Amino acid sequence: MKHFVLFLLFPSVLFSPTPERFYQNGKCGYKSVDSGKVIVEPIYDAGSSFSEGLALVIKNGKRGFINVQGAEVIDLIYDDASVFKSGLAWVVQNGKYGYVNAKGERMIPLMYDYAEDFSEGLAVVKTEGKYGFINSEGEVIISLQYAAAFSFSENLAAVKQNDKWGFIDKTGKTIIPFSYDFAIKYYRGQAAVVLNEKKIFIDKTGQWIKD
Repeated sequence: MKHFVLFLLFPSVLFSPTPERFYQNGKCGYKSVDSGKVIVEPIYDAGSSFSEGLALVIKNGKRGFINVQGAEVIDLIYDDASVFKSGLAWVVQNGKYGYVNAKGERMIPLMYDYAEDFSEGLAVVKTEGKYGFINSEGEVIISLQYAAAFSFSENLAAVKQNDKWGFIDKTGKTIIPFSYDFAIKYYRGQAAVVLNEKKIFIDKTGQWIKD
């Protein structure tokens, strides 16, 4: 009912299309998809598509974020950054990674040597050469103990330990033993791995599916 009333009073509020990028003279701006009206003048060196209501923009080597009205809601102070996913974006300053929310508040301190987007509720982070996983509250859920790691996909993550790859679940339990020379994410129940220089696909029990 609430959304219906909003639609009657302000139909554009619910169905206002997201602005799209355009480039002019090597600079990035944003314009209305419907009318073509320029919302953000082309003043940025680069910019992303909008994600969760914000777009990542770059100017003079620094990153920040704008909203769909074109206002800079997170100052361009970061050396690197990702687009927003699950309400957070990783950012880098002085070589350290952390996470900010859509208001620019630092929800997870800039303390990691590397970090990735959240996937299935957890994010890969790295400190002192070791990888592990944190939740959106910044709590370490799987200790930083691995030589390498990929994000969770279909509730499993490929991680490397003692020069071999295997798969763990979200509690850190080993589901598929560390026996592969390389491994990547699961997709539709299959993961590509390398074993004795041979590339194969395995299922979620570690059984061979096909070469």
